[in-house]
Amino acid sequence: MKYEAEIDGLRALAVLSVLFFHLGFAGFGGGFVGVDVFFVISGFLITRLIRAEVQGTGAIRFSNFYVRRARRLAPAMFFTFAVTFAFAVAMFSPSDMQRFSGSLVHAVLSLSNFFFWTESGYFDTAASVKPLLHTWSLSVEEQFYLVWPAILAFLLLKTPKHTALVVLVLAGLISLAMNIDFYDGNSRLVQAVAPSLSGWFADGAATIFYLAPFRVFEFAIGASLVFLGRREPTSRIVAEMLSILGLGLILFAVLVYSKATPFPTIFALPPCLGAALLIYFASTSKYCKLVLSHPWLVRLGLISYSLYLIHWPIIVFYTYYTKASLSTLERVVIVIASIIAAEMMFRWVETPFRHNSRAANNLSPPGFGFFCAMLALVICFVGASAWANQGWTWRFGQSATVRAFGDVKQLEREREDFLRRHLPVQSSPPKKTNRQILVIGDSLGDDLMIGLLENLSGDYEVRSEKYNGLCYESFLSDSKPQAGPCADILVGLENSALLPIADEVYVLFSMGPEFWATEFVPLIEFIQRRTKPGTRIVLFGRRPLFTDLHSIAVSMLSENQSLAQVERRAREIAGNLAPLDSQMNVTAEKLGIEFISSFDIICSDTRCNFFSDEGSLLFFDMHHLTVGGARWFGSHVVDRLEHGGKDQLQNTKEHVIDPLNAANEQTSVTKTASPESADLTLEEGVAIAQSYMSELTRIGMDGRTVHDISHLPASKSKVTAALLMLMNVAKTHEDKSNFKNAIIVLAYFQPDIGPTAAGLDQVGPQQQTWQEIVDREKRALEATLAQPGSVPESDHKTE
Repeated sequence: MKYEAEIDGLRALAVLSVLFFHLGFAGFGGGFVGVDVFFVISGFLITRLIRAEVQGTGAIRFSNFYVRRARRLAPAMFFTFAVTFAFAVAMFSPSDMQRFSGSLVHAVLSLSNFFFWTESGYFDTAASVKPLLHTWSLSVEEQFYLVWPAILAFLLLKTPKHTALVVLVLAGLISLAMNIDFYDGNSRLVQAVAPSLSGWFADGAATIFYLAPFRVFEFAIGASLVFLGRREPTSRIVAEMLSILGLGLILFAVLVYSKATPFPTIFALPPCLGAALLIYFASTSKYCKLVLSHPWLVRLGLISYSLYLIHWPIIVFYTYYTKASLSTLERVVIVIASIIAAEMMFRWVETPFRHNSRAANNLSPPGFGFFCAMLALVICFVGASAWANQGWTWRFGQSATVRAFGDVKQLEREREDFLRRHLPVQSSPPKKTNRQILVIGDSLGDDLMIGLLENLSGDYEVRSEKYNGLCYESFLSDSKPQAGPCADILVGLENSALLPIADEVYVLFSMGPEFWATEFVPLIEFIQRRTKPGTRIVLFGRRPLFTDLHSIAVSMLSENQSLAQVERRAREIAGNLAPLDSQMNVTAEKLGIEFISSFDIICSDTRCNFFSDEGSLLFFDMHHLTVGGARWFGSHVVDRLEHGGKDQLQNTKEHVIDPLNAANEQTSVTKTASPESADLTLEEGVAIAQSYMSELTRIGMDGRTVHDISHLPASKSKVTAALLMLMNVAKTHEDKSNFKNAIIVLAYFQPDIGPTAAGLDQVGPQQQTWQEIVDREKRALEATLAQPGSVPESDHKTE
């Protein structure tokens, strides 16, 4: 068949669009359509190849076809897998390595589109730690190669002349119709044929993006061109105009589309039809042919497969290493590096196996097939090993904290087991003597339910009902869905036997970055209509998202940075949710309900709690809590619910003084710390200590000098006495939070005081965990003494 340079030029435009999109260049928000252009090209070329063989020989040798495909695709693909795996072993955290290894096994088996379908969406920020994410499109193509040649050969050999074209058109229309049907996650087809499977396709956008049946119409557009006869129109002007139109349709999609564009659906038609017009007419046009057959574009087209394979791993590993957004200069350097790497792969990996080189001649078709099979088996075995063994945590030595990141799946399973154990409680009849608490929410609501169950006494019964934040419109009177997940949620709440008897209703669910502060209103009004008078309704604000923090934390801890530094990085990643919380609070007040900021519980101005006091993970992914994390979160929730929404640190007088008045005699140890403390009462001391702790929390205990808080009205010695007093009261009553905070402030404010004077040596081993905390804080304070005027990095948590 005649070589057409214009098709390689079209490949170049497609791969550059994808490359610039992945790098985030302005104006390339729709660059992902380059993949769809590739699908159209593949549909055309494969169909033309098979049709030519059938017409020329009256048969088709599938072994030759698949060997040619393997020679074309396998070497560069396996090379990319091997290099990517090596970098992942060297750089990835256990959890990221485990996820990567799973994707590697699926990619080798041409099933990576199914793997990523079950994970987050293609445009999710977590894509930045998935170096094989782009292989979903290769899997789709390989699935097309597996099915279409046999179907086409049968149609060409066993059916009337135009049957193949008719089948292509019908298949394309059905595929496009399925896009529209499945997009909203409420497929009428699934509901009619297999309603029990509707949950599989609840994420309609991901379903149509990743799965091959929803891309059939794109391959069909390219394949149909083969059956349209002569490719030279009678008018050169028509060819020119249609070629320019085709190029314009592609550029329109690249420049105008964005991550928010419903895709593929009908929005895939402009770039696909544009590619079809260029394939059909560019060779007979003047100006488009001149552009597409330019030597530079043709060369990029020739290396486009290698460039597509290698560019995304380069981006992922570079951003993983730098842990920062790419600058313009870095983007340009990555473009150049990707092209150079692709050129090398094309020359020394692709070409030797594709053409009549010595490497190719030394392997017969069966030999080459055996070689590919063995290589795939080795890669699958190694990948499966890392996948099954928590991402090879042995790479990080014996660091318990770092190794914990390899157990996130186990932490998730523990959470699921906890919920499963409480399912019988959920279905048992409520006890009339107990106070009934109902949690309404999604998986974040499950976290809250665990926290309440772990912190409330037997006088309470905690139950739950499911809700999805995306279904808020379902609770509007004129927007009730008739079927699908949102309809099930609505029916479940309408028929709930728990709502009418609930004494307290807590609402907590996931909210995306675009969530508006009023979208919960229809749900709250629905709840108010169905609960009894006097029911307490509490709305929880959006929880922070710690995107990529697990991998960042492992990297930081491997560099001997402290947990405190990781938590300060967590605060940077969390962003500022105060404006949203403020809006939600105002709306909640108008509705007559309470509001609690999840963000304020988890984060301060300078850091977010990501580890427990013992260094265990509070989160097993970017926003779901472990059982221990839920227990910790629940304790703060209960504290705020019982004390007017104030947290423990800000309410020291209420939480420490009142229940501990009997501890006045304990202050005798600290009365000798300073002459000025002789007349200092417990209330005065705790109040002074509290004011300093609050101020230091506000400005951030990051090594600032003492004059930052010199404006507070107390002498240095009186503050010292007050802090010592608070520590003695706190340690006696095992108030760990205030005990540690007092030590931190004391080390910051009065670095010349010793551990003995602070009363640390007098704490009895009441229980092992308490003693461990004391020992850690003692070491932290001693570290402070070695560097006067500063706070140790492990200011409240050390390994």
